[in-house]
Amino acid sequence: PVAWARAIVAIPAADSSVATADLRKLERLVEAAATAIDELVAADSAAKTAQSQVHATQQELDTAEQGALAVEVSLVNLLEAAQQHMSKHAVIEACPLCESPDRAHGLKERIAERIAAASQVRALAVAVKIATPVAEGKAVVRASALQKAKLAVEAVSVAAAPNDWRTAH
Repeated sequence: PVAWARAIVAIPAADSSVATADLRKLERLVEAAATAIDELVAADSAAKTAQSQVHATQQELDTAEQGALAVEVSLVNLLEAAQQHMSKHAVIEACPLCESPDRAHGLKERIAERIAAASQVRALAVAVKIATPVAEGKAVVRASALQKAKLAVEAVSVAAAPNDWRTAH
């Protein structure tokens, strides 16, 4: 750039309009490169945030599935039917499925907890399914912004090179 600036200064006044035009072009290219870099930074941040969200939600889902929260769909249907049956009775003296009175106390609450846990697992699974393509899309936007920034910076480099360098290569 120093050699280029010296070459610009050495240009006779009659040719200064060409130099001025070159400077304006370079200024536009630098502004475009700065904008492209800003877009890249924003896209990178959005992609990282989205990927972190997917990762955190997936970890939460894995934990829920491994723990006491995991309930098979067929069992959920059975629990919901039992819950509906027991809602018609104020007092439960025995389990409606096995007819055992041993664990009748608190059965309604335990069934409600298991249904809620299964709902949480389903909600987390849906959240992961929704967040994953969003994160993938943001990664594509980041890759595109990176390419655009590289091209913009390259355009500035080429435009800022001295004329003799551009013609020599």
